[in-house]
Amino acid sequence: MQTSSSLQGAAPWPGTPAPGDRSIMAADLRSQTAPAAMKAAAGASLDAEERAGAEEHKWAPDGTLERADELQLIGLGWKMRRDFKEAEKAFSECVKIRETVLGPDAPPVALALNQLGWVLKTQKRWIEAEQTYRRSLAVREKNVPPEHRSLVVALKNLAEVLKERSKQAEADALVARAAAITRPGKIAEAAYAAAKAVYDAEDARAAAAAASSAAAALAGADAPAPAPIADAPAPAEPGPAPVAAAPAPADAGGE
Repeated sequence: MQTSSSLQGAAPWPGTPAPGDRSIMAADLRSQTAPAAMKAAAGASLDAEERAGAEEHKWAPDGTLERADELQLIGLGWKMRRDFKEAEKAFSECVKIRETVLGPDAPPVALALNQLGWVLKTQKRWIEAEQTYRRSLAVREKNVPPEHRSLVVALKNLAEVLKERSKQAEADALVARAAAITRPGKIAEAAYAAAKAVYDAEDARAAAAAASSAAAALAGADAPAPAPIADAPAPAEPGPAPVAAAPAPADAGGE
């Protein structure tokens, strides 16, 4: 489950409770009643035992980050059931709470906006989806470097909606930017594969060279993918042994 503390790799947002302080959500999610309550909130059918558990479940107070987390889970449940009206309500309320408590530029806001954008896109509500995906991307860009991999999904999501709105040039630019972010990873994968191949072939020297390319790519170097390593030439077939020259005849002497 995504929590509202931060995106992976980003510092916790000021005012976000530490995981150990989130007693309401932690206790509820460890209890027997929470799963049934989540299913009930997402419209799933329950058996008798689950219904009893759902009735005993205590939801987090309205307007709290714990409640926002619950709403995100509920929205995912409605989304999987393809009840987009209810999913939209849950994600929208999640966004509202997180913006109020954490601020509009907090990383957890981007997570909820991305889910809301998907719901709008699936309903072909292109204008609203574009606006929502733009907000999600803008929040992410304020919290991570321009080349951070967490931007790739946001860029592609927005590009997909822009294509539907005939904004092809901007969509292509976003796709190209996403590709540039992922390129070093693809280079690293290719270099690693080459290194492994030559290592498996017991060519230690070639493996070391390919491994160096992999290390450079993993470090973010814009190195080209290593060229395929050619097989070593087969040794030449031994030819016939050279014939030794016959010794010169000795001169005949005489007085």
